[in-house]
Amino acid sequence: MYSMGGLAEYCVVPAHGLTILPNSLPYSESSILGCAVFTAYGAMAHAAQVRPGDSVAVIGVGGVGSSCLQIARAFGASDIIAVDVQDEKLEKAKIFGAIATINSKIEDPIERIKLMVKEFVRNCDVCQRCKTECLLPAGLLQPLPIPNKVWSDISMDFIEGLPNSRGKTVIMVVVDRLSKYAHFISLSHPFTAVLVAQVFINHVVRHHGIPSSIVSDRDKVFVSSFWKTLFKLQGTELCMSSSYHPQTDGQTEVVNRTLEQYLRCFTGTQPKRWVDWLAWAEYSYNTTVHSSSKISPFEVVYGVPPPSMLSYVPGTTKVQAVDDHLKTRDAILRDLRNNLLLSQNRMKCRADQSRREVVFEVGDMVFLKLQPYRQSTVAFRSSLKLAPRFFGPYKVLERVGPVAYKLQLPAGSQIHDVFHVSLLKKKLGPISPLSPDLPPISDNSTVLPQPEDVLQSRVITKGKYRPRTEILIKWKGAPTEDATWENKWRFLKTYPNFILADKDISIINDSLKISKSSYHVSSGGFMRGVVLWEPNKPVTIEEFQMPRPKAGEVLIKTKACGVCHSDLHVIKGEIPFPSPCAIGHEITGEVVEHGELSDRKTIERFSVGSRVVGAFIMPCGNCFYCSKGHDDLCEDFFAYNRSKGTLYDGETRLFLRNSGKEIFFLTLLSSVKAYNVNESAAFLTEQ
Repeated sequence: MYSMGGLAEYCVVPAHGLTILPNSLPYSESSILGCAVFTAYGAMAHAAQVRPGDSVAVIGVGGVGSSCLQIARAFGASDIIAVDVQDEKLEKAKIFGAIATINSKIEDPIERIKLMVKEFVRNCDVCQRCKTECLLPAGLLQPLPIPNKVWSDISMDFIEGLPNSRGKTVIMVVVDRLSKYAHFISLSHPFTAVLVAQVFINHVVRHHGIPSSIVSDRDKVFVSSFWKTLFKLQGTELCMSSSYHPQTDGQTEVVNRTLEQYLRCFTGTQPKRWVDWLAWAEYSYNTTVHSSSKISPFEVVYGVPPPSMLSYVPGTTKVQAVDDHLKTRDAILRDLRNNLLLSQNRMKCRADQSRREVVFEVGDMVFLKLQPYRQSTVAFRSSLKLAPRFFGPYKVLERVGPVAYKLQLPAGSQIHDVFHVSLLKKKLGPISPLSPDLPPISDNSTVLPQPEDVLQSRVITKGKYRPRTEILIKWKGAPTEDATWENKWRFLKTYPNFILADKDISIINDSLKISKSSYHVSSGGFMRGVVLWEPNKPVTIEEFQMPRPKAGEVLIKTKACGVCHSDLHVIKGEIPFPSPCAIGHEITGEVVEHGELSDRKTIERFSVGSRVVGAFIMPCGNCFYCSKGHDDLCEDFFAYNRSKGTLYDGETRLFLRNSGKEIFFLTLLSSVKAYNVNESAAFLTEQ
């Protein structure tokens, strides 16, 4: 190891101890390559690392240096050089050329230390996760190929958050990637993949035919199985942007901004009349000369300039040959393509000047950059400033195109596994054998804040919907005054691993003021029910443990039920459903018990002994569609029951009496059994 000092009261020793000079190396040939300055205990601690037979250089004697000399001798150092570099003794310090070596330009100790520190910091795991990168954006620009025909390759997107205008709150934007011609179509919330497909056919396909490719983001409509299957059968290629990289669909994003500018100018102080001006906005956009093509989208598609709205020139000749018309149209398309290529090349050259090319190999470990989540109810949260910038590292599985990579994310990650290279950073230093979990991710792929504690609870009623329980959450890293009221149902759905402590349950129970006397607790025991073990196999009658309801749920003693074609489709395997499952629905019966944390209004509405009728679909009352009155499109019903065969907490309430094996629900009200447990929202009372 190498050591150097500048003050007599300090001892300068190497980072790995004082053992630098090999016994076989003459002192005159020794060199001091690096240094580290320690005071008091740090110097003596490193002196204690000397091994028997080592040669030691202690530069800067003083009191601490003397102690280091004694320690080095005690640990068996064979040769010891002690140099006091106080000014008055500088000349005496030139022993065996030590000072000359320190001043050597070839082995500058300060520069060597800088390199050592720089390398250490580069490989620091904490630094790689938390430091902001001051580098050019990664990944060279990869423009989409220029199409050869109009309306063969298009892009799509939605503009949401608009004021309600005649029941419309959304604009679907469809843009031809060659001509830049666009259609602006108004929609109402809620809209599904089926509705969007029908609107697309009515407004686009009937005019331009089926496109060869569609570029879009990862909206839930575009990633739905219906949308993918529909266009797969039509031979249309669906090109979706990678996670956190909307620039892939940059063309539509630009058109969105242009459309919003048009509507702002048209509507002025009457923004709720934007639907009345949407057609004029489309006409204005399509008849305006485009900066990249040098002509208007209208002229590209139809081969003639758009007709003037102010004057009409009659007497158009009828002898103009169709051939001339087509030649003119082809010439326009050629000029258009050339202009687009020139514009695209200029854009790429200009963009690449401020970018850097980054390439990862399959098997590399990389950090992933995720965006922090900022709740709308909190204006500022200081913890966002201190949140890690990168997560991971994760293994690169595949290179998807020039600037996108597929990562091996932890099991259960709710985020697309293909990312643009600008969101990735190579892991330096030693690799941990364990791949860390991703933090909780929201629907729009942002990092969710972490809850810390439940402070209060309350029950609120909004309009015609059933009462809802809200809990006051204190977030990690945020002060108590930044605590927010969150819907309990949505909170537990977003944070399924957050366990309410006993004190939290007592807080909720006290705020709801529930009396234990209002419960009719079942005495245990067992019941019988019909079970489908697998499709196309006979059903059997089994004994179940008596189900117990949770908060917001009721236990119903079945009086009568029905079996319809939905059950038969599941039995025949025509509708996929988890098995084994209990079949039957359309239940009627009597309330015998409430969940222990049910709110007072639920208990009063469904009192013990009330006769009730169950719905086919149980609305959650909390999702987007339920809030708009479309209970038949309830998101949670299809996400939990249809996909998993469970209630809305992701669990079943049915277990076999002897083996304890879990049995799934069909339609949430599997009713060919003596008792049923379900959400109170699934029932109507006799009144």
